[in-house]
Amino acid sequence: MSKTIKYTVFVFVVALLVLPALVLAQNTTTGGTNYIDNISGPAAAMQTTAQLGDTSLSYMIATLIKVILSLLGIIFLVLMIFTGYRWMTASGNEEAVTKAKHTLKTSIIGLIIILAAFAITTFIFRELPMTGGSTNNGGVVGV
Repeated sequence: MSKTIKYTVFVFVVALLVLPALVLAQNTTTGGTNYIDNISGPAAAMQTTAQLGDTSLSYMIATLIKVILSLLGIIFLVLMIFTGYRWMTASGNEEAVTKAKHTLKTSIIGLIIILAAFAITTFIFRELPMTGGSTNNGGVVGV
């Protein structure tokens, strides 16, 4: 892979990781209050700072799993673009086409695994009883 392509992929990956954090950055202080005045204990301070409310543990785990699976979907998309680029620039080179086909097959297998994990997670957090706190989304816990 040429140096320009490596640089472009690097910039794209860094942008995917850094830009959402910059866009979603928020000031959590409201009305200029000081957090030291509101602390009633370390757990309460962390809960207030994170704006968790009375969210259940199962809901937080389901949300984390959903975020991880979404990131894996983004990686799949990047692999598809990279594979298409590799295949189009192969210029009849059978070795490069074979590598592109192999990457395509393995990334599709990865997508199938991601979709299966999403289906299992959805089933576990929606159908099985997970009581341990409040339920969100009208009684549906999780994904």
